[in-house]
Amino acid sequence: MLEKFTKDILMTIESNSKFYLLIILILSFTNCTTMEPEFELYGDTVLLQNMKINMLSIKEEKYPNRESKIETFLYDGEKYKIQNQNVVNYEVYFSYKDSMVGVLKFENIMKWANDYINHLYVYKEKDTIYIQYIGRETQIKDKKGFISNPAIPLSDFYKKEKIISNVVKEEFEKKFFKYYNPNTASYKKIQGE
Repeated sequence: MLEKFTKDILMTIESNSKFYLLIILILSFTNCTTMEPEFELYGDTVLLQNMKINMLSIKEEKYPNRESKIETFLYDGEKYKIQNQNVVNYEVYFSYKDSMVGVLKFENIMKWANDYINHLYVYKEKDTIYIQYIGRETQIKDKKGFISNPAIPLSDFYKKEKIISNVVKEEFEKKFFKYYNPNTASYKKIQGE
C-alpha cells in the first residue's frame, strides 16, 4: 500500500513537473519572440571604413519617464553591438571622413510586425551619402523605410538647424564624432522636457 501511494505521488510530481516545464518553455519562447533583433549594417566597405555612426536610443514617450542612451554602432569601419530593447525612438548620428554629417530619426514602429528586422543601409547617390532604416523584411525589395537627409558639411548643418550656441555645437560634435562604448552605455533620464 505504501509502495503504491509513493508511486502515485511520484507520478503526480512527474506529470506536474512536465506541465510546469511546458509552461516555462512557452513563456520563454513568447519572450524571445518579442525581443528586438540586432541591428545589421549594409553598405560599401570603402564608405563604412570612413564612417562613424552613433545611435541614440530613447525609451518611453511620456515625461517624466523618458530615458536615453547613446552608443557607437560603427567607428572607422569597426562595428559594435547595440543593446536595443524596448526602444521607442532612435536617432542615428553619422559622419563621413569627419567632415560630412547627417542625422536619421525614426520611431520604432515596426517592432510588432511579424517580419521585424533592424537594417541600416549606407549608400552614396550622386556624391551624397545617406543612411536608410528598413524595419521589415517585406520592405527590403522595394527599399521602403526611413531615409536620412543627405550628409552635409558640419558648418552647413549648424546653419540649416540654426545652431549658434557653442554649447549646443559641442553636443552635436560629440554625437557625430565621439566613441561611445556600447558595453558601458546606460540609460539616463532625459532632463528638461
